[in-house]
Amino acid sequence: MLYRFTYTKDGKPNPRIYDAVNTICKMAQKRSLVAAVLIATGASEFFTQDLEDIAERISPETEPKSRSENSQLSRSSLEEQSSAIMEKLGWSKITASAFAEKVTGKKFRKDMSTKELHLLVSAMLQELEKIPNQPKSK
Repeated sequence: MLYRFTYTKDGKPNPRIYDAVNTICKMAQKRSLVAAVLIATGASEFFTQDLEDIAERISPETEPKSRSENSQLSRSSLEEQSSAIMEKLGWSKITASAFAEKVTGKKFRKDMSTKELHLLVSAMLQELEKIPNQPKSK
């Protein structure tokens, strides 16, 4: 990055190199401050530079044409899936809430991050597979 400021657009040495160094320091300070705030508040879940995440938040109902097995499902889809599994397991809301707290540390889906919802759905699917004569999930 320093190279960008070392020379002018004409390829000549920058006579104001100390201004460039100051600019780079300010940029680094600003980036570290933003990173610290995002980490400390957990706000990185709500702010992203990943275009796939932005598209998912704008229209979560629209499914991508091709989805790899490792890509994340939308939050509403995960909530629907957990409800369907809960029904298949024959769990009451109290039982499901206790299981969710055991798996994620949180009782309610609204309090969980998308990652925690993934964890919950995976754990519920494992419980479903333990039941004999139950069709395997895809």
